[in-house]
Amino acid sequence: MKVLWVLRHAKAQAGSPSGGDHDRALTSRGERQVTEVGVGGMAAGVAAGVALPGLVLSSSATRALETARGVLPWTGDADLVAERDLYLADPDDLVERLRLIDDEYPSVMLVGHNPTVSDLVHLLGSGPGGRPEAGELPTGGLAVLELDIASWARLGSGTGRVVCSFAPG
Repeated sequence: MKVLWVLRHAKAQAGSPSGGDHDRALTSRGERQVTEVGVGGMAAGVAAGVALPGLVLSSSATRALETARGVLPWTGDADLVAERDLYLADPDDLVERLRLIDDEYPSVMLVGHNPTVSDLVHLLGSGPGGRPEAGELPTGGLAVLELDIASWARLGSGTGRVVCSFAPG
């Protein structure tokens, strides 16, 4: 069994000094959301009986990377990897990337963007509780999936179920 923590980046500024979407930073509300996810979201996952992530895989967009760095202290000692290809990825791209994860990581967190991360949860999730309540992850929203696979290479549609979710205030 593998565990996937799917986290949508926290609330971001409408623009950036560079004018580029990739460079948008978190707002003060987003920074508070990150703390809430770190405290409440990670605790919800632990209470659900799943392992903390040993790897945090993040989009390289500023808002996603700030979110990933912000929750990192609550993971224990996870490795952080930021990748540009995750910025404009679609759910199938994310599945393909996740299939490449070394099986030494039983639990992984993915930090990215909507609608892609919500679509990923819907693609992988199945059964009762297989969807976040609102149908999509809000900013700073977290869904934790148990995956019925022994190897990341086996990841695919319907291989998981949501065991808990968390939405910051």
